[in-house]
Order: sequence, then structure tokens, then C-alpha cells
Amino acid sequence: MISIRGSTLPLLNFEEMNRYQSNDLQTSWLNYPSLGSVVPTGLNVQEPLNESSVPLSTIDRIALITPPTLCREQSPCDIQPVLVAYDSSGNIINKLGSIDQPWQIQATVIGQPNMAVIGAIANYSNGQTQFTSFAFPYMGTYQVQFSLVLSNGLSSSFVTTSSLITNSPSVSVTRATLSGTQINPISVVSINETFNISVVIVDSISLYPISNITWRNLIWSASISLYELPEYNPQGSLIKSSSSMIIIDTNTGIITGTNLAMNQTGMYILNIIVTSSNGEYSFEITTSGILVKQINSTLIVDVGTPVSYIRFTGDFDMLNSSGMLEIKRAIIYNYLISIRLPIISDSTIYKGSVMSSFVVDSVPENASYAVQQAQSNNQPISDLVTTELVINSQSFNIPSSGSSTSKTGLIVGVTVGLAAGLGIILAVIYASYKFNKRFKHRRLINDTEMNNRSNGPENDSLTSPETSELQSTPISNPSLPTETTRVPSAVSVTTLNVTETIQSMTPVQHI
Repeated sequence: MISIRGSTLPLLNFEEMNRYQSNDLQTSWLNYPSLGSVVPTGLNVQEPLNESSVPLSTIDRIALITPPTLCREQSPCDIQPVLVAYDSSGNIINKLGSIDQPWQIQATVIGQPNMAVIGAIANYSNGQTQFTSFAFPYMGTYQVQFSLVLSNGLSSSFVTTSSLITNSPSVSVTRATLSGTQINPISVVSINETFNISVVIVDSISLYPISNITWRNLIWSASISLYELPEYNPQGSLIKSSSSMIIIDTNTGIITGTNLAMNQTGMYILNIIVTSSNGEYSFEITTSGILVKQINSTLIVDVGTPVSYIRFTGDFDMLNSSGMLEIKRAIIYNYLISIRLPIISDSTIYKGSVMSSFVVDSVPENASYAVQQAQSNNQPISDLVTTELVINSQSFNIPSSGSSTSKTGLIVGVTVGLAAGLGIILAVIYASYKFNKRFKHRRLINDTEMNNRSNGPENDSLTSPETSELQSTPISNPSLPTETTRVPSAVSVTTLNVTETIQSMTPVQHI
């Protein structure tokens, strides 16, 4: 038994480890006359920063246990190839090589040696290969060969041993499906402050970046504009200058719009449309929300447990999976500004139905108008119903539409009852008046009988229902006043109108 230990492993020991696992060391000892046919029967290795020694095994063969499948050009196969190494006893080998220099297995396309397979080399560790980005550059049907990579201590004749080479079944590669995603998001800017926005072309299923976007000689163009929110659009415009341009990096698939600006406060979403020259691909990329603030204002960072938030009924997971979460965040923020809630921070969306948190001016009077507006309309956003409003830890009741409907029905019922009763009384009085007028100067046929009838019991009075406990608050949504008196505070809040102007940019530069 041979053991290799120490704080560092010299290159010699790396080579000896590889020679042992390839059976070359044992063969050399057996052929060395002075050793008398003595050969090592085992090798334990304790590597740096590892407190325990690990026994090494000698490789006998490799096998492909999971072939690559569900492959699209230019993007990693959904199911990555998995290969396993076995010793002569049929046991899976857990470790080949050292931690720092593991053995590697490479993939090549049979019959097409010049085709560069993407992610073609993988380390062997933890009992299998570690392919993560294995992909084909083009559509078609291919067969792949897997073999060991030549490294220190391994001979070329060893890595070409037939038992250490294995082939895959035929692999079908389909057309790429592309989309895009934002990188390095911009969250807050000031009015007219220039900024850059960047997105990258990705596989729409795995979201893996497409590094070579010119495969099949594709040429790309892009444009940038404001995304039109379904409601509560701020009134600003996307501003471009003579220095604004769109840069498309064909080596990385990154598209960058430079020197952009917005000229009004609010939360905006940008829309990037990417198109290939042959019309094969055309898709839109929406950015995260960009909050535009006043030039001299400072926003508070919302940290810790939220003390100000609004909660809606809604499906957070559905919004997130459909890519609508940031759009909904922008709509909620712009709605809160439209009712003049003095927000002095960015907003954050949480799971808990749909919950948006923020920081509000500490002067209570400054939020009173917004509270009134929120209470008067519990469905300000088309598919969200307000269930809770908390401002600086103070909770405000949001009446439900059901309770408002019940109260309205009760009030209408009482009103109709009162009107009907009053009508009956007026009809009786009018009939009596007409009768007396007609027979005022006539002798009654039977005065005694009429007098007896007139002396009978009086008619019961019609009493209206009790209404003192019924209070009706008109539900209305008045237009915002042009000016509202507010208690002075540290931050000025600008009211947003719900109109929109969209300006777009066209591509300028490719690199």
C-alpha cells in the first residue's frame, strides 16, 4: 500500500496518481527486475485541505449512461450527457485525478472533426462527468464520441484504448428558440440623468446566453422604446441624444442602449425589440422597472420588516412565471403616486398574495388624501383587489365591494319603502278631499248611519322603518385636484398624470 500525503502535492505525485489509475505504474513496477515482480496493490491520497485520505481506483472502462437529448442549436441540451468510469470489478470510480487536476472527458462529432461542439469538455468528479453546457452549433442529426483528454501521466496510447472510448446514439438537434433577458438592471435614475441599458440574447427555455449570434450568417438589429403599461402610465418620454446608440456585440449576444434618459418622474419599463435580418427571429425584451426621481431628491432605502405596504389579492407565482411581475410593480407604484401617497423610496414586491412595500413620509397628514382615495376604490388596478393598506405601521381599513353592495341594497330598499308609504298616504288624502268637495252641499240619505260609521276607529298610521342606524358613504372616484395643501416634509412628491408618450431608438452600431 502506498500513501501520498502532505500540505502540497508536487507535479510528480499528480503524475504518479494518474499513472496508478491508468495502470501504467503497476505495469512499470512489474517490468522492473530489481523489484522482484512487486507491484503496488493500493494507493491512498490525502490532498491539501482534506483531512482524510482517499483510496484511488484503476480505471477499466467508461460508459455513457445518459445520452444528450432535447437539443437545440446554440443552446445546452436539456438533458446533458452523463458518463461513468468503472474499475475491473464493475464498481463505479468516484475519483479520477486530483481535486485541482481531475481527469476530463471530451466530446467530438463523428464524421465532422471540424465542428466545434459547445461545452465539449467536462471534469470527472463525484462518480460521473460534469457536463453543464454541452450543445451543438447547428441543426441536424449527429453521433457523438466521448474519450479521455490527454493529461500529465497519461499516455496517448492509453487514452485511445477502445474501452475508454464510447459513442452516443443519434442525437437530433432542432432550431434554436430565442428570447432575451436584462443584465445589470438600472433601478433608480434622476430626471434627465443618462444611463445605459443592456440585455443579452438567450435560449428561451434554458435562459442560457447565446454567445455566437452570427451563426448561420444571421445579422441582428434592435430598437428601444417605452413599454406601454396597461394602466397608470407616467407622463414622461424616453429621451435620446446625439450620443445615444445601440451597440450589438456579436461575440457575446449583448445588446446595449447608451446615453438614454427620462424627463418625468414615475416608474417606467423599457421595451427592446430584437430582430434577425432574415425575419426568422423577432422578440421583445422588457426591462425591470426604472424609477425616475426628482433631480435633487434622495430616496430612502427600504430595509428590514416593511412598515408601509399595500396588499392585493393576486397570484404572485403566476405573475412571476409569466414575466409580468415587474410590470405589475410599476403599475402599483404609479397608482400610489397618482393618489398622492408621499413615497420616498423605491418599491419591492413580496409574495403574500401580491404585496408592495415602500417608505412613506413620516407626516401623517401628507398621506390622508391617498388613504381616502384607496378606501373609496378597492379595485384601482384591473386584476388586483386591495385588501390591506399599512402606512408607517398604521393599518387602514379597505371596505370590500361586497359590503358596499349590501349597504347600498339596504338603503335602496328602505328608500323605496318610504316612497311607497308616502304615496299611499297622499292618495288617501286626495280621495277624501274629492269626496268631501263633491257632497259638501248634499243631504245625506242616512245621517245616523253615516255618523255611526264616521265614529268608528281611526286608520293606523304608516310608520317608516328605522333609518337612524343606516349611514351611507357615497363611493366616488373624484378627479385629482390640481393643488393639494400638504404639511411640509423633507421630500417633494410630484403628481403623475396617467398619459404616455413613447419615443423609440433604432440601432446604430454593431461590434
